[in-house]
This record gives sequence, C-alpha cells and structure tokens, in this order.
Amino acid sequence: MYFGDDGKPVFMPPADEAVPREYHPYSPSTRQTLDPLPPVPHDTFVDTFK
Repeated sequence: MYFGDDGKPVFMPPADEAVPREYHPYSPSTRQTLDPLPPVPHDTFVDTFK
C-alpha cells in the first residue's frame, strides 16, 4: 500500500507468481551473489550499438 497524490491509500495488486529468490541483505560472514549479473563492458563506444 502507498498513498496516492490525493492522500488516499492505494493498495498494490496481488502478485502473479512467487518471487524467484528471497532477499538476503549484506552480511560480513557470507559471500554475495550478483543477481542479475552486471552488463559486460564494451571495447569501444561503437560496440554499444551492435
């Protein structure tokens, strides 16, 4: 739920499916995984348009 522009509560629609993974906050005793993976850098600017 959140409050709309008029100050009235707006309820979020129900979820279509369950979440694929649960959120795991930062912990100094565990290794973090990047999900989704970050994009691969391009060699040159021209490569961004391929």
